[in-house]
Formats: sequence, C-alpha cells, structure tokens
Amino acid sequence: EQSTLQNLVSVVQRHDSGQKLSAEDVHAIVEAREQERSRPLPAGFQVENGVAVVPISGVIAKFSSQVNGSSQPRGTSIEAIRNGMRQALADDTVETIVLDVDSPGGSADGVPEMADEIYEARSEKRIVAVTDGMIGSAAYFLASQAHEIVATKGAEIGSIGTYAVLVESRRAAEQQGLDVHVLRTGKFKGVGVPGTAITDEQKANIQGRVESINDFFIEAVARGRGISGERARELADGSVHLAADAVEMGLADSIGLPMEVITSAQRAVVERRGFRSGAPEENPNPEAATTPKEETMTEPVTETLTAETVAAEHPTIAEQFRQEGREEGVQGERARIAAIRSAAGPGQEALVDTLIEQGANELEAFKQINAGLKSMQADALASVRNASTSVNTPPTDEGGDNVETHSFEGDDDEGEADPSQAALAGCPVPQQDDAQRESIRAETWAAWQAEAEPQKAFQCREFKSYFLSECNRRKNEGRF
Repeated sequence: EQSTLQNLVSVVQRHDSGQKLSAEDVHAIVEAREQERSRPLPAGFQVENGVAVVPISGVIAKFSSQVNGSSQPRGTSIEAIRNGMRQALADDTVETIVLDVDSPGGSADGVPEMADEIYEARSEKRIVAVTDGMIGSAAYFLASQAHEIVATKGAEIGSIGTYAVLVESRRAAEQQGLDVHVLRTGKFKGVGVPGTAITDEQKANIQGRVESINDFFIEAVARGRGISGERARELADGSVHLAADAVEMGLADSIGLPMEVITSAQRAVVERRGFRSGAPEENPNPEAATTPKEETMTEPVTETLTAETVAAEHPTIAEQFRQEGREEGVQGERARIAAIRSAAGPGQEALVDTLIEQGANELEAFKQINAGLKSMQADALASVRNASTSVNTPPTDEGGDNVETHSFEGDDDEGEADPSQAALAGCPVPQQDDAQRESIRAETWAAWQAEAEPQKAFQCREFKSYFLSECNRRKNEGRF
C-alpha cells in the first residue's frame, strides 16, 4: 500500500543520509505504535430495533488491508462500508440505515462507486448520516448521498475538494551525488519517482486527473443534497464549516445528537411493527431439527407488545412515547376546539361551549351543530312566510281600487343565481316606474342577504314572499 511504502522509503532515506536514531528514539517509536495498536477498532455493523448502524470512522481507504495495521492509521475501508450497506439492505427487519460518521476523509479510490451505491439504496430504505465529530472530504462524498445529515453543534462538515501530492527530490539526489534515470515508454510514465524532476506538462496531466475526480465529487454532492451543480461547485472550496454554518449553507440538515437520531428511528419501528430487540434463542436440541416428526396444525404464536413491555425493555423509548403523547394530546385538543368553533354559526355559542365541555368529538359536534342550524333556518323561514301572508289577500288603497296581486309560475326555480330579478314580476309598483321598482328590489335583496343568510337558504320562492310583503307594506304606507 502507498502509505506503508512511503514509511519504508522514509526509513531508507534517513539511513542513507547518515541519520541514526538513539535507543530512546527507537523505544519512543515502538511504544507509540503499541499504544496505537491497543486502541479499540471502530464498532462494526450493528442492527437493533429495525435500525442498522454502519460506522465510518478514521481515514477512509479502499481496502481493509490499508488501515488499522501496525504502521497504518485507524480507519474504515470501502470494503467494510459496502459490506455493511449490503447486509442492511438484505435484512428485511431493517427500515433505516444510519451512517455513523467521524472521518476527515481519505483516498478517493472506490469512493465515487460507493457513493453511487448509497444513493441508489435511498430508493429501498431511509438513510441518515450522523456525526459528533467530522464529516470531511471523502467522508462527505459518501454522507452527502444520504436522505439527511444530522450533526452536533461542534461537528465539522465540508472539505469538498480533491488534491494530490508530488514530491520532487531531484536536488536532494544531486546533493548525494546520485543521478536517477527513468526508462519509460511514455512521457507521463513514472512521474514523481524519487530523485527525478517533474515537468510542467506532467504536473498538468496529473492536475487534469485531480479535476476529473473532483467533478465526480461535485456531481455527487449536487445530486445527494438536491442543489444545482453551480451551487455545489461554489461550495467546493475545500473549507470546513461548523454544523450551524453547514446547515445554513445546505451542506447538512439539522443539529442533533447521533444517539437521538438512532433512538428516534428505532422508536418509529417499535410504533409501526411492535418490533422487539434481541437475538433469537439458540435451538436447545439441534438434533431435533433433523428428526422427522409428525406435522400438526398449530395456531401461529404472536407476541403482544404492551406498554409495560416497552417500559421494562426500552425505558428511554417509553419516556419519549409519553412525552410525545402529551404533546399530541394538547395539539389534538386545540384542533378539536378550533374545528367545533369554526363549524358553528351565529347564535350557537352556548351549544359550542357545551360540546367543548362535554368532550364531544368533531363528528358528533358537527352533527349537533348542523341539526341546530337546520332548526334555526326552519324557524327563520317560517317567520318570513308568516310575515308575507298579506300577499295572498288583495289589499285596497284609500280610493278603494284593488291592488294588483300575482301568483308566481316560477316558484320551482330554486337555486337561481339572483332570485330578486325573478321577483320583479310580482311587484305592485306601476310598470312605468322602473326606477322605483329597481330601488325596492335592490334594498330588499340587500336586506335578505343580511338577515336570511342566503348561503344556507337560497331559494327563489322564499325571497319572492319576502319581496312582495315589503312592496305591499310600502304601498299601504303610501310611499308610492
């Protein structure tokens, strides 16, 4: 691997230059390596209550043999991440996959392909990336493909960019009296061999490869975060941001604790399926599995999840259930009261107070409110009809002449857009006084709209009675 090879080259170069380590220096190096090796490796793939946790910590490398060795950094390989993702996708009990990330990044080898796998997995299961440390560079390349990124307020996020390092050691070789010759089949072969010069053309060639890999990075960020390629390129300046700034810039979604995200996802599974944690019991009699037995029909064994069971086995989840229940209860009560008040009409305040106090649900309240409105409407219409009975008895003016009365052939035309127009046919105002007739029609129609609530009783027959009653009243008062 490149990192191990570089370490070996450094040792050889140090000896070749005449540098010697003291016994104390050697002891310090050995002790540091032993301490590094004694550090526990990151926890592996885990599944509990329908949530799979895939850890991504330390330096990211393509193969597992490139990390966690005696002379290697602690880290996570693309191989391990891929295995964890595929196990989670194949497990029918898993509903959510959590990428638990604390990594500054690493090698780009294999990262674009792994990012594609994570993004494609979004169509099968929910994926959330969390961190209480850092999501940088290659780690962000992967985490940005999740549905959501949640970070603690002190976490660092970003470092979008790609780089390569070239060390030109030609002058160092010359000082040692060395001439290094590279026999190559192409001008870009063997670039960066120790002791050789690196031409501008060779550097430009490598820069082109760096740009191409970075284009993969930018395209993945734009796709995963749902932003434009132009915006992703603006963010790809290599800088690292604290979580709050990252959220504001669109690099992350919210501030939170990884454990809270995991617990919340587990609680959702418990609510939906009554799923309980714990590995299945081992078969106490393995031989029985291979012993033929008479088949019998038995009822399937089902396990009922109770509040007591959740409280005993998952106290944290139980408390969160209780808290959410209280909040939902308050919100539900407010919604019930608002719905009942909005459904009621004028004059139903006492009924509304009673319904609220008695705890009536919305359906029952709507039924009683509707019945009350119908009763009020019937009383109002009866009052209008009683007031218009004088229309049926032809009154006489002071001169003894009969006032013309009318019957309405169009009494069945309920639901006209403007019943007042049809009612003009029965107006006792002389036909030649069109202005007076129109004035009375407009005034009575406005009064009808205000008093009779036409949205609840919009019938032509009822307005005609009201209109003619008003016309005859004005006639009897000598107003025309």
